[in-house]
Amino acid sequence: MIKKKSFTSNPALAYISTPDTDNTQDTGNTHNTGNTHNTDNTYNTHDTDLETKSKRLNLLVQPSVLEQLKKVAYMKQTSANDLINTIVKDYIAAQTEAIEEYGRIFKGRKEPKK
Repeated sequence: MIKKKSFTSNPALAYISTPDTDNTQDTGNTHNTGNTHNTDNTYNTHDTDLETKSKRLNLLVQPSVLEQLKKVAYMKQTSANDLINTIVKDYIAAQTEAIEEYGRIFKGRKEPKK
């Protein structure tokens, strides 16, 4: 007779953690600021639109730039990721002419692959 395996007392579960909902865990990548906003994966853009999903972007920067970015983020009591998002959103908001020109040039064409 073959006994069915029980997964209720799996020792591996001791090493698997549940998602930290208060964002206070220091991952070593940025300074821990204790930020608790945006814990539900809902991000408020500068408009009233809410985005509920994020896309990953691998970004290579010089080590000195990263260190300075971390210092600014720490002083603003935010994460480096949130600071980069804010900087990029502000830059895009200032580029309305380029975005409108893109719309005129590529009107009716497929959007670039995301």
